[in-house]
Amino acid sequence: MRIAVISRDGVGVNERLHRASDAFVWEREGSAARFVERRALSSAPTKLFRDYLSLAAVLEDCRWVVALGFNGEARRELSARGFRLHEARGTIAEVIRALPADSVTRA
Repeated sequence: MRIAVISRDGVGVNERLHRASDAFVWEREGSAARFVERRALSSAPTKLFRDYLSLAAVLEDCRWVVALGFNGEARRELSARGFRLHEARGTIAEVIRALPADSVTRA
C-alpha cells in the first residue's frame, strides 16, 4: 500500500499540506516501509488553498496522506476523494509503521 508523506526533508513528517511543495511516496507491506519516490506538488495559489483535483491526480495510487497538519478544506476535499488522512510528527518510517495494519490494505 502506498502512502504519501508530506515532508520538507524526506526524513520526518514536518510539513503541513497547504505549505508543501513535495510529497514523499512510501510503500508499506506488513511492518516494512520503503521509500518509492519524491513527487512535486503544484504550488498553492494562496496560503490556504490548493487545487485538490490536481493533488488527487498526483497522489492517486496512495491510500493515505500523512502530514503535520491539514486545514478543513483539505480534510473535506481529500476525504471525499477516498484518501485517508493522518496527522503526525516524527520520522517517516516510524509514522508509517504506526498506521493500523488493517488500514494499509485495499478494501
